[in-house]
Amino acid sequence: MSVWGWLAAVAALVTFWVHTFLGHRYVFLPFLDSNTEPFAKATLTVGWHFITFWLAFQAVSFFALPSLDPAVQPYVFGTFLLPDLAFFGLFASISRLKFGSFTKMPQTGLFLTILLPLGLTLTSPLPRPTGELFLGTAIGIFLAIAWLHWLWAKGSTWPARSREKLTQLVVGTQVGKGFPSRSATLFVAITLLGFAVWLILRLRYPLLIKEPWDLFGLALIFALRGFGGFFEFWIRPSTQTVAYGHYNRVLYSPLCIALASLIWGGAQWLV
Repeated sequence: MSVWGWLAAVAALVTFWVHTFLGHRYVFLPFLDSNTEPFAKATLTVGWHFITFWLAFQAVSFFALPSLDPAVQPYVFGTFLLPDLAFFGLFASISRLKFGSFTKMPQTGLFLTILLPLGLTLTSPLPRPTGELFLGTAIGIFLAIAWLHWLWAKGSTWPARSREKLTQLVVGTQVGKGFPSRSATLFVAITLLGFAVWLILRLRYPLLIKEPWDLFGLALIFALRGFGGFFEFWIRPSTQTVAYGHYNRVLYSPLCIALASLIWGGAQWLV
């Protein structure tokens, strides 16, 4: 196992310890002593223990990796990467929404300490099946989003109830602002479709380009969009008052980060 794998294991163990002991004393017990409605307490208790078991399972799995076949290790890392990204995105978003800061909730930083070395473990070449799985998942996501944009260009308002609501949901403009033109929406749909087609070509013809710098560049674009999305309100403060502001934090930006991770990881078997 690489040094990054060991660092990810240590980070998972430290996060488990902080959550289980410090968090239990200073967060969980005061919550149980509060006047919160019993059903809400029971529900949130399940969530708290779910994270406890997840962190414990992750730490044990990482430390057990050296006993496994090296070809299996990337699958284990990949299994934990996307859920940890989701946890990081949720804690960062809720921290920003409730406290006005991404760093107010310590869970954001703790999951980041796991994610960084976990992501770096994918910088070593991956077995071809793993790379194909990563790129295949990214292709599916691109096709789904391209299809949505095609529907919007044709006049559909799904999943919103009106064109105005759709504008506030996916564009982030205020009431009275129009939805982007049909040609602009089709352009986005064709661009996303082009990304999917290019990934299909790279899967079918891995030696089409000797080095996968094209995939690394595409991953970088979506990583910048994903992480930058958490700070978009600085550039467009009005997005905080419409549905887009919420979904950008909990769905759009995390999805871009997930796409970046899938493309970056999938490119490794092409190295």
